[in-house]
Order: sequence, then structure tokens, then C-alpha cells
Amino acid sequence: MRYLVLLAFLLAAHAAAADDFSARAAAGRAAAGTPEGTKYDQSMWPILTQAGHACDPPGAKVPASELGHFDIVGNITNTGKMVAIEATPINPLSECYLLQLSHAQFAPPPPSPRPSYPIVIDLTVTP
Repeated sequence: MRYLVLLAFLLAAHAAAADDFSARAAAGRAAAGTPEGTKYDQSMWPILTQAGHACDPPGAKVPASELGHFDIVGNITNTGKMVAIEATPINPLSECYLLQLSHAQFAPPPPSPRPSYPIVIDLTVTP
């Protein structure tokens, strides 16, 4: 019986984490849906391109297990640092992006009523 309680607790914790990730992704999509957010998202392309070259260099063979879609959520501080970064699913490629983005210097985000600016990045890796 103890194992059943532990399993139920772990499943509930996983569901809560998924709900939090979904809520953060929704906040990022909402911020990107504004004119200022659209412009800010476009300013991030050079950083995302640089991360892509570091994590998936031209000519490299990405393992099939890492191909496909993954999402990254994070928050940009007023000083242009990305904090509270998470990805789903987690694999070596998404972890590489997390590392690259955590060290990147972004432009200061548009004014926000929140202490930091929410973003979501939808990436699809193809062969």
C-alpha cells in the first residue's frame, strides 16, 4: 500500500509540474501576441541561431531520439538575462539549448507588470 501512495504522490507532482510548464508557456505566448512582444521575439533570433549552431552544428548528425519538437520556457530579466529556464521534453539537445540560453545576453524586454518577461520558444529539430 505504501508504494501505491508514493506512486500517486509522484504522479500528482508530475501533473503539477506539467500544469506549471503549460501556464508559463501560455504566459509567454500571450506576451508574444502583443506588438511589442512580436518585435521582441524577432530580436531573439540571432541568439537562438547562435545556440542552434552550438547545439546542432552544421553537418552534425543528431540522434533520432533527439529529433522532433521541444518547448523552452523562461523569463527575461530587465538586465537581459534568461532565468527559470525549463524545457520539455528533456534530452541532450534541449539541455544544450538551456545551457546556451542561460549564458546569453538578451536585449532588455518590453515593460511588463511582472518582475520578469515570460517567453516560450517552440523548436522543431529535423534531420
